[in-house]
Amino acid sequence: MKIVPELALFENPWGLLAGLGALAWMWLTRRGATRTWGVGGLGPFAAANTDSATFLRFPPSAWLGACGFVFAALALSQPILKSSERVLLWDRSPSCELSLSSLAGTGWAPDGSYRVIEIGNGKRRFGDWELGRKVRSMRGDWTLGVFTDRREPTNLPKDVQWIDKPYRDIRTGTQAGILAAWPNSNGWKVHWKAWGKTGQLKIQIEPASTNTSEISGKRVLQFPLEGVEGVSDIGAYGGETIITLLANNPAVSFDRPIWASLSLAPRGSVCLAGSFSPEFRRAVQAALPGVPIYEFETLAEAIRWQEMGAQEAFDSRVVSIGTGGEAADWAIEVDPFSTEEELDAVVQVSQAVTPWWTELGPESRSVVEVAPVSEEVSWPGSDPPKDNFLGVSLGWEAGLLGLVFYIAALFFLYRGR
Repeated sequence: MKIVPELALFENPWGLLAGLGALAWMWLTRRGATRTWGVGGLGPFAAANTDSATFLRFPPSAWLGACGFVFAALALSQPILKSSERVLLWDRSPSCELSLSSLAGTGWAPDGSYRVIEIGNGKRRFGDWELGRKVRSMRGDWTLGVFTDRREPTNLPKDVQWIDKPYRDIRTGTQAGILAAWPNSNGWKVHWKAWGKTGQLKIQIEPASTNTSEISGKRVLQFPLEGVEGVSDIGAYGGETIITLLANNPAVSFDRPIWASLSLAPRGSVCLAGSFSPEFRRAVQAALPGVPIYEFETLAEAIRWQEMGAQEAFDSRVVSIGTGGEAADWAIEVDPFSTEEELDAVVQVSQAVTPWWTELGPESRSVVEVAPVSEEVSWPGSDPPKDNFLGVSLGWEAGLLGLVFYIAALFFLYRGR
Protein backbone atom coordinates (compact mmCIF):
# COMPACT_ATOMS: atom_id res chain seq x y z
CA MET A 1 0.00 0.00 0.00
CA LYS A 2 1.35 3.41 -0.88
CA ILE A 3 1.30 5.78 2.07
CA VAL A 4 1.88 9.54 2.00
CA PRO A 5 2.94 10.39 5.58
CA GLU A 6 2.89 14.17 5.08
CA LEU A 7 -0.86 14.11 4.57
CA ALA A 8 -1.68 13.41 8.21
CA LEU A 9 -5.29 14.22 9.11
CA PHE A 10 -7.60 13.64 12.03
CA GLU A 11 -10.82 11.70 11.83
CA ASN A 12 -12.09 13.27 15.08
CA PRO A 13 -10.37 16.67 15.53
CA TRP A 14 -12.34 17.40 18.71
CA GLY A 15 -10.33 14.72 20.46
CA LEU A 16 -7.35 17.07 20.44
CA LEU A 17 -9.02 19.03 23.24
CA ALA A 18 -7.99 16.23 25.57
CA GLY A 19 -4.46 17.59 25.23
CA LEU A 20 -5.42 20.40 27.59
CA GLY A 21 -5.17 17.78 30.31
CA ALA A 22 -1.38 17.98 29.89
CA LEU A 23 -1.41 21.59 31.16
CA ALA A 24 -3.52 20.63 34.15
CA TRP A 25 -1.23 17.70 34.93
CA MET A 26 1.91 19.84 34.81
CA TRP A 27 0.31 22.47 37.05
CA LEU A 28 -0.71 19.89 39.63
CA THR A 29 2.69 18.16 39.65
CA ARG A 30 4.80 21.35 39.74
CA ARG A 31 7.17 21.87 42.67
CA GLY A 32 8.57 24.90 44.40
CA ALA A 33 12.42 24.99 44.79
CA THR A 34 14.44 27.27 47.07
CA ARG A 35 16.62 29.73 45.19
CA THR A 36 20.01 30.95 46.46
CA TRP A 37 20.38 34.75 46.82
CA GLY A 38 23.83 36.29 47.26
CA VAL A 39 24.07 39.32 49.65
CA GLY A 40 26.52 41.80 48.15
CA GLY A 41 29.37 43.17 50.39
CA LEU A 42 28.70 40.83 53.28
CA GLY A 43 31.28 38.09 52.92
CA PRO A 44 30.22 36.00 55.87
CA PHE A 45 26.69 35.90 54.56
CA ALA A 46 27.58 35.20 50.92
CA ALA A 47 25.96 31.78 50.99
CA ALA A 48 22.89 32.82 52.95
CA ASN A 49 19.53 31.47 51.69
CA THR A 50 16.06 32.84 52.01
CA ASP A 51 13.12 30.47 52.07
CA SER A 52 10.71 33.16 51.01
CA ALA A 53 12.04 33.34 47.43
CA THR A 54 11.08 30.30 45.32
CA PHE A 55 10.68 29.45 41.61
CA LEU A 56 8.72 26.73 39.79
CA ARG A 57 10.35 23.63 38.31
CA PHE A 58 8.83 20.56 36.65
CA PRO A 59 10.07 17.13 37.64
CA PRO A 60 10.27 14.15 35.18
CA SER A 61 6.84 12.92 36.29
CA ALA A 62 5.30 16.17 35.09
CA TRP A 63 6.83 15.90 31.63
CA LEU A 64 6.06 12.19 31.28
CA GLY A 65 2.45 12.70 32.35
CA ALA A 66 2.07 15.60 29.92
CA CYS A 67 3.32 13.37 27.10
CA GLY A 68 0.81 10.75 28.17
CA PHE A 69 -2.05 13.26 27.87
CA VAL A 70 -0.78 14.42 24.46
CA PHE A 71 -0.76 10.88 23.11
CA ALA A 72 -4.19 10.26 24.66
CA ALA A 73 -5.48 13.28 22.76
CA LEU A 74 -3.99 11.88 19.55
CA ALA A 75 -5.64 8.53 20.21
CA LEU A 76 -9.04 10.20 20.64
CA SER A 77 -8.60 12.33 17.52
CA GLN A 78 -7.70 9.28 15.39
CA PRO A 79 -4.76 10.54 13.30
CA ILE A 80 -4.75 9.12 9.77
CA LEU A 81 -1.85 8.61 7.42
CA LYS A 82 -3.65 9.07 4.15
CA SER A 83 -3.36 6.33 1.53
CA SER A 84 -3.14 7.06 -2.19
CA GLU A 85 -4.05 3.50 -3.22
CA ARG A 86 -7.07 3.05 -5.49
CA VAL A 87 -9.10 -0.05 -6.27
CA LEU A 88 -11.62 -0.36 -9.13
CA LEU A 89 -14.51 -2.82 -8.95
CA TRP A 90 -15.48 -3.68 -12.54
CA ASP A 91 -19.02 -5.01 -12.87
CA ARG A 92 -18.85 -7.87 -15.38
CA SER A 93 -22.44 -9.09 -15.00
CA PRO A 94 -24.50 -9.83 -18.14
CA SER A 95 -26.02 -6.33 -18.24
CA CYS A 96 -22.61 -4.64 -18.52
CA GLU A 97 -20.98 -4.71 -21.91
CA LEU A 98 -18.54 -1.76 -21.86
CA SER A 99 -14.80 -2.31 -21.47
CA LEU A 100 -12.28 -0.37 -19.40
CA SER A 101 -11.49 1.71 -22.49
CA SER A 102 -14.79 3.49 -21.82
CA LEU A 103 -13.11 5.09 -18.79
CA ALA A 104 -10.78 7.13 -20.99
CA GLY A 105 -11.06 10.80 -20.14
CA THR A 106 -12.30 10.14 -16.61
CA GLY A 107 -10.39 10.15 -13.35
CA TRP A 108 -10.16 6.38 -13.69
CA ALA A 109 -8.50 6.17 -17.08
CA PRO A 110 -6.93 2.70 -17.54
CA ASP A 111 -3.31 3.75 -16.95
CA GLY A 112 -2.26 0.98 -14.58
CA SER A 113 -2.26 3.24 -11.51
CA TYR A 114 -4.89 1.19 -9.66
CA ARG A 115 -5.92 -2.39 -9.03
CA VAL A 116 -8.85 -3.83 -10.99
CA ILE A 117 -11.12 -6.46 -9.43
CA GLU A 118 -13.78 -8.05 -11.65
CA ILE A 119 -17.10 -8.84 -9.99
CA GLY A 120 -20.36 -10.40 -11.15
CA ASN A 121 -18.66 -12.78 -13.60
CA GLY A 122 -20.81 -15.73 -14.57
CA LYS A 123 -23.72 -14.63 -12.38
CA ARG A 124 -27.21 -14.70 -13.87
CA ARG A 125 -28.39 -12.03 -11.46
CA PHE A 126 -26.20 -9.22 -10.16
CA GLY A 127 -28.41 -6.31 -9.15
CA ASP A 128 -28.32 -3.44 -6.68
CA TRP A 129 -28.40 -5.68 -3.61
CA GLU A 130 -25.58 -7.97 -4.75
CA LEU A 131 -23.45 -5.05 -5.93
CA GLY A 132 -24.03 -3.06 -2.72
CA ARG A 133 -23.00 -6.03 -0.58
CA LYS A 134 -19.79 -6.45 -2.58
CA VAL A 135 -18.96 -2.74 -2.39
CA ARG A 136 -19.44 -2.67 1.39
CA SER A 137 -17.17 -5.69 1.83
CA MET A 138 -14.42 -4.08 -0.28
CA ARG A 139 -14.23 -0.75 1.54
CA GLY A 140 -10.88 -0.25 3.24
CA ASP A 141 -7.81 1.95 3.37
CA TRP A 142 -8.13 3.02 -0.25
CA THR A 143 -10.37 4.90 -2.64
CA LEU A 144 -12.88 2.49 -4.12
CA GLY A 145 -14.17 3.03 -7.66
CA VAL A 146 -17.25 1.17 -8.91
CA PHE A 147 -17.54 0.81 -12.71
CA THR A 148 -21.07 -0.44 -13.32
CA ASP A 149 -24.34 0.12 -15.12
CA ARG A 150 -26.28 0.27 -11.83
CA ARG A 151 -27.39 3.74 -10.80
CA GLU A 152 -25.33 5.59 -8.19
CA PRO A 153 -26.91 5.29 -4.72
CA THR A 154 -27.81 8.41 -2.80
CA ASN A 155 -25.96 9.18 0.42
CA LEU A 156 -22.86 7.43 -0.92
CA PRO A 157 -19.77 7.38 1.35
CA LYS A 158 -16.96 9.71 0.32
CA ASP A 159 -14.47 6.89 -0.06
CA VAL A 160 -16.59 5.27 -2.82
CA GLN A 161 -16.60 6.78 -6.31
CA TRP A 162 -19.43 5.61 -8.59
CA ILE A 163 -18.60 5.48 -12.30
CA ASP A 164 -21.79 4.89 -14.26
CA LYS A 165 -21.75 7.85 -16.62
CA PRO A 166 -20.52 5.85 -19.65
CA TYR A 167 -23.69 3.76 -19.36
CA ARG A 168 -25.98 6.71 -18.65
CA ASP A 169 -24.72 8.38 -21.85
CA ILE A 170 -25.92 5.53 -24.09
CA ARG A 171 -29.14 4.45 -22.38
CA THR A 172 -32.62 5.89 -22.83
CA GLY A 173 -34.63 3.55 -20.59
CA THR A 174 -36.35 1.84 -23.54
CA GLN A 175 -35.94 -1.91 -23.46
CA ALA A 176 -37.73 -5.12 -24.42
CA GLY A 177 -36.44 -8.49 -23.41
CA ILE A 178 -37.21 -12.20 -23.50
CA LEU A 179 -36.71 -13.55 -20.00
CA ALA A 180 -37.26 -17.27 -20.54
CA ALA A 181 -38.66 -19.93 -22.86
CA TRP A 182 -39.72 -23.46 -21.99
CA PRO A 183 -41.58 -26.25 -23.79
CA ASN A 184 -44.98 -27.65 -22.86
CA SER A 185 -47.49 -29.97 -24.45
CA ASN A 186 -48.53 -27.30 -27.00
CA GLY A 187 -45.03 -26.20 -28.01
CA TRP A 188 -43.06 -23.35 -26.49
CA LYS A 189 -44.03 -20.70 -23.99
CA VAL A 190 -42.15 -17.39 -23.93
CA HIS A 191 -41.97 -14.93 -21.04
CA TRP A 192 -41.33 -11.39 -22.30
CA LYS A 193 -41.38 -7.89 -20.82
CA ALA A 194 -40.99 -4.29 -22.00
CA TRP A 195 -39.95 -1.02 -20.36
CA GLY A 196 -40.19 2.58 -21.49
CA LYS A 197 -41.79 3.95 -24.64
CA THR A 198 -41.61 0.86 -26.83
CA GLY A 199 -45.08 1.13 -28.32
CA GLN A 200 -46.76 -2.06 -29.48
CA LEU A 201 -44.45 -5.04 -29.84
CA LYS A 202 -44.44 -8.09 -32.04
CA ILE A 203 -42.58 -11.38 -31.76
CA GLN A 204 -40.60 -12.77 -34.66
CA ILE A 205 -39.75 -16.46 -35.08
CA GLU A 206 -37.05 -17.44 -37.53
CA PRO A 207 -34.60 -20.30 -38.15
CA ALA A 208 -31.15 -19.79 -36.70
CA SER A 209 -29.13 -21.01 -39.69
CA THR A 210 -27.69 -18.46 -42.11
CA ASN A 211 -27.40 -21.05 -44.87
CA THR A 212 -30.20 -20.32 -47.35
CA SER A 213 -30.27 -23.95 -48.53
CA GLU A 214 -30.99 -25.09 -44.97
CA ILE A 215 -33.90 -22.71 -44.44
CA SER A 216 -35.55 -23.13 -47.81
CA GLY A 217 -39.26 -23.60 -47.32
CA LYS A 218 -39.10 -22.21 -43.78
CA ARG A 219 -40.93 -18.99 -43.01
CA VAL A 220 -40.12 -16.11 -40.73
CA LEU A 221 -43.25 -15.65 -38.63
CA GLN A 222 -44.41 -12.53 -36.81
CA PHE A 223 -47.44 -11.90 -34.64
CA PRO A 224 -48.41 -8.95 -32.43
CA LEU A 225 -48.25 -8.77 -28.64
CA GLU A 226 -50.46 -6.84 -26.27
CA GLY A 227 -49.42 -5.01 -23.11
CA VAL A 228 -45.97 -4.65 -21.57
CA GLU A 229 -45.49 -8.17 -20.19
CA GLY A 230 -46.84 -11.62 -20.81
CA VAL A 231 -46.34 -15.33 -21.35
CA SER A 232 -47.15 -16.27 -24.94
CA ASP A 233 -47.64 -19.63 -26.66
CA ILE A 234 -45.70 -19.64 -29.91
CA GLY A 235 -46.20 -23.27 -30.99
CA ALA A 236 -43.76 -26.09 -31.58
CA TYR A 237 -40.35 -25.32 -33.09
CA GLY A 238 -36.98 -27.02 -33.23
CA GLY A 239 -33.91 -25.96 -31.33
CA GLU A 240 -32.49 -24.12 -34.34
CA THR A 241 -34.94 -21.27 -33.85
CA ILE A 242 -34.46 -17.68 -32.70
CA ILE A 243 -37.29 -15.62 -31.26
CA THR A 244 -37.01 -11.84 -31.24
CA LEU A 245 -39.07 -8.96 -29.88
CA LEU A 246 -39.51 -6.06 -32.31
CA ALA A 247 -41.24 -2.71 -32.05
CA ASN A 248 -43.94 -1.99 -34.59
CA ASN A 249 -42.52 1.50 -34.88
CA PRO A 250 -39.17 1.14 -36.70
CA ALA A 251 -37.96 4.39 -35.12
CA VAL A 252 -37.91 2.76 -31.67
CA SER A 253 -34.58 1.34 -30.60
CA PHE A 254 -33.81 -0.69 -27.52
CA ASP A 255 -30.94 0.10 -25.17
CA ARG A 256 -29.63 -3.44 -25.50
CA PRO A 257 -31.12 -5.33 -28.46
CA ILE A 258 -29.31 -8.50 -27.38
CA TRP A 259 -31.90 -9.00 -24.62
CA ALA A 260 -34.70 -8.93 -27.19
CA SER A 261 -33.53 -12.17 -28.87
CA LEU A 262 -33.31 -15.70 -27.53
CA SER A 263 -32.26 -18.97 -29.13
CA LEU A 264 -34.32 -22.06 -28.36
CA ALA A 265 -31.23 -24.22 -28.77
CA PRO A 266 -30.20 -26.17 -25.66
CA ARG A 267 -26.99 -25.19 -23.90
CA GLY A 268 -26.02 -28.70 -22.81
CA SER A 269 -26.65 -32.41 -23.00
CA VAL A 270 -27.21 -35.51 -20.87
CA CYS A 271 -24.75 -38.40 -21.01
CA LEU A 272 -25.95 -41.89 -20.05
CA ALA A 273 -23.04 -44.07 -18.98
CA GLY A 274 -23.92 -47.78 -18.91
CA SER A 275 -26.86 -49.89 -19.98
CA PHE A 276 -30.15 -48.02 -19.50
CA SER A 277 -33.59 -49.11 -20.62
CA PRO A 278 -35.40 -47.24 -23.44
CA GLU A 279 -37.99 -46.22 -20.85
CA PHE A 280 -35.29 -44.47 -18.81
CA ARG A 281 -34.11 -42.53 -21.85
CA ARG A 282 -37.68 -41.48 -22.70
CA ALA A 283 -38.24 -40.31 -19.10
CA VAL A 284 -35.12 -38.13 -19.26
CA GLN A 285 -36.22 -36.72 -22.61
CA ALA A 286 -39.67 -35.91 -21.22
CA ALA A 287 -38.17 -34.07 -18.26
CA LEU A 288 -35.65 -32.18 -20.45
CA PRO A 289 -37.39 -31.68 -23.81
CA GLY A 290 -35.05 -30.71 -26.60
CA VAL A 291 -31.89 -31.48 -24.63
CA PRO A 292 -29.78 -34.02 -26.57
CA ILE A 293 -29.05 -37.37 -24.90
CA TYR A 294 -25.90 -39.33 -25.65
CA GLU A 295 -25.17 -42.89 -24.56
CA PHE A 296 -21.73 -44.24 -23.62
CA GLU A 297 -20.59 -47.71 -22.64
CA THR A 298 -18.35 -46.53 -19.80
CA LEU A 299 -18.34 -43.69 -17.30
CA ALA A 300 -14.84 -42.65 -18.40
CA GLU A 301 -16.07 -41.98 -21.93
CA ALA A 302 -18.99 -39.92 -20.65
CA ILE A 303 -16.72 -37.85 -18.38
CA ARG A 304 -14.36 -37.25 -21.29
CA TRP A 305 -17.26 -35.95 -23.38
CA GLN A 306 -18.34 -33.74 -20.51
CA GLU A 307 -14.88 -32.21 -20.18
CA MET A 308 -14.62 -31.59 -23.92
CA GLY A 309 -17.98 -29.80 -23.92
CA ALA A 310 -17.01 -27.66 -20.93
CA GLN A 311 -14.09 -26.26 -22.93
CA GLU A 312 -16.59 -24.97 -25.50
CA ALA A 313 -19.10 -23.66 -22.93
CA PHE A 314 -21.42 -26.58 -23.65
CA ASP A 315 -22.51 -28.05 -20.34
CA SER A 316 -23.32 -31.72 -19.78
CA ARG A 317 -24.70 -33.87 -17.00
CA VAL A 318 -23.64 -37.48 -16.55
CA VAL A 319 -25.89 -40.29 -15.30
CA SER A 320 -24.18 -43.56 -14.44
CA ILE A 321 -25.52 -46.98 -13.53
CA GLY A 322 -23.77 -49.54 -11.37
CA THR A 323 -20.95 -49.09 -8.84
CA GLY A 324 -18.08 -46.62 -9.00
CA GLY A 325 -20.15 -43.68 -10.21
CA GLU A 326 -18.79 -41.08 -7.80
CA ALA A 327 -17.73 -38.80 -10.67
CA ALA A 328 -21.23 -38.76 -12.20
CA ASP A 329 -23.82 -36.04 -11.54
CA TRP A 330 -26.37 -38.77 -10.75
CA ALA A 331 -25.25 -42.28 -9.91
CA ILE A 332 -27.78 -45.11 -9.54
CA GLU A 333 -27.12 -48.76 -8.82
CA VAL A 334 -29.97 -50.15 -10.92
CA ASP A 335 -32.36 -48.84 -13.56
CA PRO A 336 -35.53 -47.76 -11.65
CA PHE A 337 -37.71 -49.09 -14.49
CA SER A 338 -36.48 -52.60 -13.71
CA THR A 339 -37.33 -52.47 -9.98
CA GLU A 340 -40.27 -50.08 -9.59
CA GLU A 341 -43.66 -49.36 -11.08
CA GLU A 342 -43.42 -47.32 -14.27
CA LEU A 343 -45.11 -44.24 -12.78
CA ASP A 344 -42.86 -44.29 -9.72
CA ALA A 345 -39.79 -44.64 -11.91
CA VAL A 346 -40.87 -41.70 -14.08
CA VAL A 347 -41.35 -39.52 -10.99
CA GLN A 348 -37.91 -40.51 -9.66
CA VAL A 349 -36.20 -39.63 -12.94
CA SER A 350 -38.11 -36.39 -13.30
CA GLN A 351 -37.24 -35.20 -9.78
CA ALA A 352 -33.57 -35.96 -10.35
CA VAL A 353 -33.01 -34.34 -13.76
CA THR A 354 -35.59 -31.54 -14.01
CA PRO A 355 -33.40 -29.09 -11.97
CA TRP A 356 -30.80 -29.41 -14.75
CA TRP A 357 -33.09 -27.54 -17.14
CA THR A 358 -31.84 -24.11 -16.00
CA GLU A 359 -28.31 -25.02 -17.13
CA LEU A 360 -29.03 -27.32 -20.08
CA GLY A 361 -32.09 -25.67 -21.64
CA PRO A 362 -32.32 -22.30 -23.41
CA GLU A 363 -30.90 -19.34 -21.56
CA SER A 364 -32.94 -18.00 -18.66
CA ARG A 365 -32.45 -14.32 -17.81
CA SER A 366 -32.97 -12.30 -14.68
CA VAL A 367 -35.29 -9.33 -14.92
CA VAL A 368 -32.71 -7.42 -12.85
CA GLU A 369 -30.21 -7.73 -15.70
CA VAL A 370 -32.61 -7.10 -18.58
CA ALA A 371 -34.46 -4.12 -17.10
CA PRO A 372 -33.01 -0.64 -17.72
CA VAL A 373 -31.64 0.96 -14.58
CA SER A 374 -33.94 3.85 -13.80
CA GLU A 375 -35.00 3.62 -10.17
CA GLU A 376 -33.06 5.57 -7.57
CA VAL A 377 -31.42 3.48 -4.86
CA SER A 378 -30.02 4.52 -1.50
CA TRP A 379 -27.01 3.36 0.46
CA PRO A 380 -28.26 0.65 2.87
CA GLY A 381 -29.46 2.03 6.17
CA SER A 382 -27.97 -0.91 8.05
CA ASP A 383 -24.52 0.23 6.94
CA PRO A 384 -24.56 4.04 7.19
CA PRO A 385 -21.86 5.90 5.27
CA LYS A 386 -18.82 6.89 7.26
CA ASP A 387 -17.25 10.05 5.92
CA ASN A 388 -13.78 9.21 7.18
CA PHE A 389 -10.40 9.86 5.68
CA LEU A 390 -8.75 6.95 3.92
CA GLY A 391 -5.51 5.53 5.22
CA VAL A 392 -3.92 3.87 8.20
CA SER A 393 -5.33 4.95 11.56
CA LEU A 394 -2.73 5.56 14.27
CA GLY A 395 -5.26 5.75 17.11
CA TRP A 396 -4.25 2.47 18.76
CA GLU A 397 -0.53 3.24 18.52
CA ALA A 398 -1.00 6.71 20.00
CA GLY A 399 -3.14 5.32 22.81
CA LEU A 400 -0.54 2.68 23.67
CA LEU A 401 2.25 5.26 23.81
CA GLY A 402 0.11 7.48 25.99
CA LEU A 403 -0.47 4.63 28.42
CA VAL A 404 3.29 3.90 28.60
CA PHE A 405 4.11 7.54 29.33
CA TYR A 406 1.38 7.80 31.95
CA ILE A 407 2.56 4.66 33.78
CA ALA A 408 6.12 6.01 33.72
CA ALA A 409 4.86 9.33 35.14
CA LEU A 410 3.11 7.54 38.02
CA PHE A 411 6.28 5.56 38.74
CA PHE A 412 8.43 8.71 38.95
CA LEU A 413 5.75 10.43 41.00
CA TYR A 414 5.79 7.50 43.44
CA ARG A 415 9.56 7.82 43.72
CA GLY A 416 9.19 11.50 44.54
CA ARG A 417 10.49 12.69 41.25
